[in-house]
Amino acid sequence: MKKTAIALLVSTLGLTGAAASADAATKSEPTTLSQNNLEALASTSSFHTLGTATAVKNGIGKAYLGSSKSGSLSYKTVVNSFTPNNVTKISIMGYQYSAGNGNSSANVTYILRKSNGTEVARVTPSGGNYISSQFYKVFSVNLSDVSGKSLYVEAKNNDSNAGVTVNVDVYWDYNT
Repeated sequence: MKKTAIALLVSTLGLTGAAASADAATKSEPTTLSQNNLEALASTSSFHTLGTATAVKNGIGKAYLGSSKSGSLSYKTVVNSFTPNNVTKISIMGYQYSAGNGNSSANVTYILRKSNGTEVARVTPSGGNYISSQFYKVFSVNLSDVSGKSLYVEAKNNDSNAGVTVNVDVYWDYNT
């Protein structure tokens, strides 16, 4: 009986390990789809399924950023204070689209900052507008520097001709 239970446990762990590996493979940065200028997720519904090792901090919702010529109107805090613990990865996912005449693509940089305003990392999604599909980017950070620290995310519009609308959330994977 004991050997059967151990064999079952090993078998179950093997399946879990394979599933985890497959899940990790789907979390790589999506490819650009040239036909509609979207950097789309292969499967948004299964992407970052919240479980025991992933947490999320929802953003403020839709936020409008003026053109880069508009000074302070071109940037805004889009995800308020969050504190990731035992973090292994911090990423951002969401929508962004230009308010231009259709010829402009959204060019937004997302900046991960500590609560004192110090910049930790920045990412700029490629591909332009993300209206019907979400973009996904991983912040490149020294994880020991951010684990347990209060952080927030600021968005900055880099386009000098048009404003943009953004709506993003932050996800982090952590060790349990």
